[in-house]
Amino acid sequence: MRTHAFFLGTALLGLAAGSAAAGTLYTVRTGDRMLRSFDTQSLVFTDIGPLGVGFDFGDLGWDPGSQKMYLVQGFAGTGLYTVNLSTGAATLVGSHGSVDMFSLVYDPGSGKMYCGESTRNTRFFEINLSNAVITQIGNPGISMDAMTYDPVRNMIVAAYAGPGDLYSINPANGSATLLYDGAFFNNCGMAFDADTQLYWLIDWSGNLYSYDPANGYARTLVRSGLGSHDGLAAVTTGGGYSLRVSGQCPGMLTVSWNGATPNRQQGLVFGLNQGNTTIPGGVCQGTVLGIQGGLQLVRTFSTGSGSGSISGNAGTAACGHFLQLVEAPSCNTSNVARIP
Repeated sequence: MRTHAFFLGTALLGLAAGSAAAGTLYTVRTGDRMLRSFDTQSLVFTDIGPLGVGFDFGDLGWDPGSQKMYLVQGFAGTGLYTVNLSTGAATLVGSHGSVDMFSLVYDPGSGKMYCGESTRNTRFFEINLSNAVITQIGNPGISMDAMTYDPVRNMIVAAYAGPGDLYSINPANGSATLLYDGAFFNNCGMAFDADTQLYWLIDWSGNLYSYDPANGYARTLVRSGLGSHDGLAAVTTGGGYSLRVSGQCPGMLTVSWNGATPNRQQGLVFGLNQGNTTIPGGVCQGTVLGIQGGLQLVRTFSTGSGSGSISGNAGTAACGHFLQLVEAPSCNTSNVARIP
């Protein structure tokens, strides 16, 4: 295997499961505004503590760079808050000024947090995490009742409660593209979970759903009778090392990264499919990649300041397959990104 030879020959990297993919989901039980964690493997919820602020159709959003959880209040207020994941307590950052702000999402490709409105307004904004000031990007014309970022398909995904639809949102102009014409769900929170490679959605009706983007966004009712919940966000502990692939395939692609350790070496690895491959030797022996099949090292290059991009031509054989970055000597791995 060519990747095996690379890892052994350079002693740079090695392959193990899900070090960057692991994450815990957090949500809010709306009746008592209780922050709760949720394990997508055991399906167990754990109470953490009350927010101590109003929360009505709001959302949670995780910033991997600062390792902080943020909250918007929905109809309950115009505040942007940080949330203590140990106690549940919310601390005010500032006011964004919109009482229709229902959703919050971090985009690692741009390194920005975005927020979206629902019901009375449907505007899409960038939000400044230092002072809560918002800048309108566009208006997709749909209610964004929840949003998440899908790192495999390099897109922001919005959930439209009522119709039960999923849309991709273009962060450059706020336009929406229908992904899935679904069945009813109530106001909700939604998060992509790297462990299961599923979208998870929890709603005011007390239902917990999963959506499989690799299978036409097929929906499964996982649990019911949970009581009213809203807001959902995945927490990653890898420091926000993120990969994004943009452009056209076949043709010119741009590979962008954020959250890497400055001035280190990183390897860009290609794989045919998603799945786990353990690096058999080298400095990162035992690290698990989230890709498998036909593994090839595309190239090695510096992380630079911790973020940057490279571009190159991709042939037809690469289209629809997957890339992942591995940093040395930390052995941090990025998310898995799909080649368009």
